[in-house]
Amino acid sequence: MSGSWPATRQWLEENGFTFEARKRCNGKTCGMTIEWYRTPAGRMLPLNIVAPNNAKELRPHWECCPDAQEFRSKPAPERPAKEVKPAKQKPQPAKTGMLF
Repeated sequence: MSGSWPATRQWLEENGFTFEARKRCNGKTCGMTIEWYRTPAGRMLPLNIVAPNNAKELRPHWECCPDAQEFRSKPAPERPAKEVKPAKQKPQPAKTGMLF
Protein backbone atom coordinates (compact mmCIF):
# COMPACT_ATOMS: atom_id res chain seq x y z
CA MET A 1 0.00 0.00 0.00
CA SER A 2 1.42 3.30 -1.00
CA GLY A 3 -0.73 5.53 1.19
CA SER A 4 0.36 6.84 4.55
CA TRP A 5 -1.45 5.71 7.67
CA PRO A 6 -3.79 6.73 9.05
CA ALA A 7 -5.82 6.51 5.86
CA THR A 8 -9.21 8.04 5.23
CA ARG A 9 -12.27 6.25 3.88
CA GLN A 10 -12.08 8.51 0.82
CA TRP A 11 -8.46 7.45 0.15
CA LEU A 12 -9.43 3.78 0.51
CA GLU A 13 -12.30 4.09 -1.98
CA GLU A 14 -10.19 6.05 -4.47
CA ASN A 15 -7.54 3.32 -4.36
CA GLY A 16 -9.84 0.36 -4.98
CA PHE A 17 -10.65 -0.76 -1.41
CA THR A 18 -14.27 -1.73 -0.73
CA PHE A 19 -16.07 -1.68 2.61
CA GLU A 20 -17.30 -5.17 3.59
CA ALA A 21 -18.54 -5.15 7.21
CA ARG A 22 -18.35 -3.61 10.67
CA LYS A 23 -17.88 -6.11 13.52
CA ARG A 24 -16.39 -6.43 17.00
CA CYS A 25 -12.95 -7.99 17.50
CA ASN A 26 -13.15 -11.60 18.68
CA GLY A 27 -10.06 -11.26 20.87
CA LYS A 28 -10.28 -12.27 24.52
CA THR A 29 -9.75 -8.74 25.86
CA CYS A 30 -10.11 -6.37 22.87
CA GLY A 31 -13.75 -6.04 21.75
CA MET A 32 -13.04 -2.96 19.55
CA THR A 33 -15.24 -2.24 16.56
CA ILE A 34 -13.43 -3.18 13.34
CA GLU A 35 -14.26 -2.00 9.83
CA TRP A 36 -13.34 -4.68 7.30
CA TYR A 37 -12.21 -3.58 3.85
CA ARG A 38 -11.34 -5.73 0.84
CA THR A 39 -8.06 -4.69 -0.77
CA PRO A 40 -7.67 -4.39 -4.55
CA ALA A 41 -5.81 -7.75 -4.37
CA GLY A 42 -8.86 -9.38 -2.76
CA ARG A 43 -7.53 -9.76 0.80
CA MET A 44 -9.42 -8.61 3.89
CA LEU A 45 -8.01 -5.69 5.89
CA PRO A 46 -9.23 -4.90 9.45
CA LEU A 47 -9.19 -1.19 10.28
CA ASN A 48 -9.96 0.87 13.42
CA ILE A 49 -10.96 4.48 13.86
CA VAL A 50 -7.83 6.34 15.02
CA ALA A 51 -9.53 8.62 17.54
CA PRO A 52 -13.16 9.06 18.60
CA ASN A 53 -13.01 12.77 17.74
CA ASN A 54 -11.73 11.99 14.21
CA ALA A 55 -13.84 9.18 12.75
CA LYS A 56 -12.47 9.76 9.22
CA GLU A 57 -8.99 8.36 9.86
CA LEU A 58 -8.43 4.61 9.98
CA ARG A 59 -5.46 2.51 11.08
CA PRO A 60 -4.78 -1.25 10.76
CA HIS A 61 -6.40 -3.04 13.73
CA TRP A 62 -3.35 -5.20 14.48
CA GLU A 63 -1.43 -2.08 15.55
CA CYS A 64 -3.66 -1.46 18.56
CA CYS A 65 -5.25 -4.86 19.34
CA PRO A 66 -3.95 -6.37 22.60
CA ASP A 67 -4.84 -9.81 21.21
CA ALA A 68 -3.09 -9.42 17.84
CA GLN A 69 -0.82 -12.45 18.40
CA GLU A 70 -3.91 -14.62 18.89
CA PHE A 71 -4.87 -14.06 15.25
CA ARG A 72 -1.46 -14.38 13.61
CA SER A 73 -1.35 -17.36 11.36
CA LYS A 74 1.34 -19.88 12.12
CA PRO A 75 3.94 -20.22 9.39
CA ALA A 76 3.40 -23.30 7.29
CA PRO A 77 6.13 -25.91 7.57
CA GLU A 78 8.40 -26.05 4.57
CA ARG A 79 7.89 -29.08 2.39
CA PRO A 80 10.23 -30.31 -0.27
CA ALA A 81 9.13 -29.56 -3.80
CA LYS A 82 7.46 -32.38 -5.64
CA GLU A 83 9.49 -34.05 -8.34
CA VAL A 84 8.07 -33.21 -11.73
CA LYS A 85 8.13 -36.10 -14.16
CA PRO A 86 7.98 -35.52 -17.89
CA ALA A 87 4.64 -36.33 -19.45
CA LYS A 88 4.44 -39.61 -21.29
CA GLN A 89 3.84 -39.25 -24.99
CA LYS A 90 1.60 -41.63 -26.85
CA PRO A 91 3.32 -43.44 -29.69
CA GLN A 92 2.10 -42.15 -33.04
CA PRO A 93 0.92 -44.77 -35.51
CA ALA A 94 3.18 -45.15 -38.54
CA LYS A 95 1.77 -43.51 -41.63
CA THR A 96 2.14 -45.72 -44.64
CA GLY A 97 2.15 -44.82 -48.29
CA MET A 98 3.65 -41.35 -47.77
CA LEU A 99 7.16 -40.36 -48.76
CA PHE A 100 7.31 -37.16 -46.71
